[in-house]
Amino acid sequence: MLILLILITTPNILKAERINTILAHVGNKIITDYDARNLDEKQYTQILNIEDEELRTSTMNEYISQVVTYLIDQYVVEIAASREGIVVSDMEVDQVILEIITRNELTLDKLEKSLSEEGLTMAKYRYQLRNEILSSRVRNQILMPKIIVVNKDLIDIVNSNPDDYNLYDRYEVRIILMDSKKDITKVVKQFKSGDNFSELAKEFSTDATSSDGGYMGFMDYELLSEEMQGALKEIEVDSISEIFEINNKWGVFYLVSKEGKYNFSDETRAALTEKAMEKQFNLVFKNWLERSRESTVIIRK
Repeated sequence: MLILLILITTPNILKAERINTILAHVGNKIITDYDARNLDEKQYTQILNIEDEELRTSTMNEYISQVVTYLIDQYVVEIAASREGIVVSDMEVDQVILEIITRNELTLDKLEKSLSEEGLTMAKYRYQLRNEILSSRVRNQILMPKIIVVNKDLIDIVNSNPDDYNLYDRYEVRIILMDSKKDITKVVKQFKSGDNFSELAKEFSTDATSSDGGYMGFMDYELLSEEMQGALKEIEVDSISEIFEINNKWGVFYLVSKEGKYNFSDETRAALTEKAMEKQFNLVFKNWLERSRESTVIIRK
């Protein structure tokens, strides 16, 4: 019986072809050319259909290299996460699929049909979901707690993208405008002698704000004229500016208060903090992945 068995099976053995090749080992996991083909079957098929043999070979080699690199990273993340107690079970993936089906009022058959139209099998879809869940947990449970955002991080973002936020130094001012430099010089002397700026504005200013003691409210520094910017540049709170000329009149500011452009509102601070955390996350993840690679046995064929 043993001899008969050998005689029967020998032809099959002789005709056998290599149908799967190991491309890499990552820890106790392996990556095969079957995995590479199935990661993006549509692209793989398109490459096979390239008529020029040399171009087809080079394109396929590049595709395989990129896929293997991607899969190695995925396995490294999975292994490193498991070391810190983070795993994703089949039951959890099943639960997510059930939620998707329920939320979209689908059946399992309809979901599989929809996936098929997108070139996905259920197995591949489950693989993607597992990776998404795992990546989310790595992000929220391992990496994000390592990130600390300080005010300088927010300022750096504003300085690198000033047009995205329209943030300016804001000056709360009063103003006196007069027709001659001689007259306004006298008013400035009165202020320095102890007179109230608001009362002086009511009495002497020709500006429309005179009835309100010259009060102009908050003004964005970058939006002011060059003459006004120059007058406000070195001014301190509760003091007056140098006399300046504008539109054939002479003026002087009194600085009530100042808000720096880095004095963020709660809404702006929250948006900047989120952006700063995202920026740091990319670096933290890269470093974490590199350290995880170093502690994982990786053999690439």
